[in-house]
Amino acid sequence: MIRGNTLGIAPCLEGLAGVALARGHHDRAGRLLAAADALREAIGTPRWPVDQAGYARDLAAVRTALGEDSFTAAWTAGRAMAWQDAAALALVDPLSNS
Repeated sequence: MIRGNTLGIAPCLEGLAGVALARGHHDRAGRLLAAADALREAIGTPRWPVDQAGYARDLAAVRTALGEDSFTAAWTAGRAMAWQDAAALALVDPLSNS
């Protein structure tokens, strides 16, 4: 990553949220999706139309898996994260079962 380049971070967080979701790490996935959403909002970069369906599918799966209260808590926590903290969360042993 080029120092200071945040444009590619949100899609990476969304992709890693998909990995977390596939591994059953629903809370982590929700926090990563929320952090990506907040970053996109902060830097003014929309999601590409081609990525919208996958994002909506993952978001719905996380919401269903967690239930509304836990989803809201994960979403709130994720939106409050700095992108650096979200990246660290995404990279903490993402393929483990923990």
